[in-house]
Amino acid sequence: MQTQLKVSVNKNPTKEGIKVQFILPEMVDDDKKASISQKLQTKLSQNLANHNMTISMDTDVPDPNVIGFLIPIQDIKLIIKNALRGEETQI
Repeated sequence: MQTQLKVSVNKNPTKEGIKVQFILPEMVDDDKKASISQKLQTKLSQNLANHNMTISMDTDVPDPNVIGFLIPIQDIKLIIKNALRGEETQI
């Protein structure tokens, strides 16, 4: 199954961050969507941890064929501050 990737900014001030959305090409049942979501979250969590970043499920995705995640804006801010200081992000 080929999915599309969409990255944008979450405009909700209580959940500031980078929205990462995977758009499924077709509707899938809830069990399959949950399985895909879990695999994506595991893979993203493992690889983003290398950059001292976290990711969480975005539960405010109105479209049923979209799996959404959120990277907190604080993670991005820390990367930028460390880059300006010339520091490596420590895990």
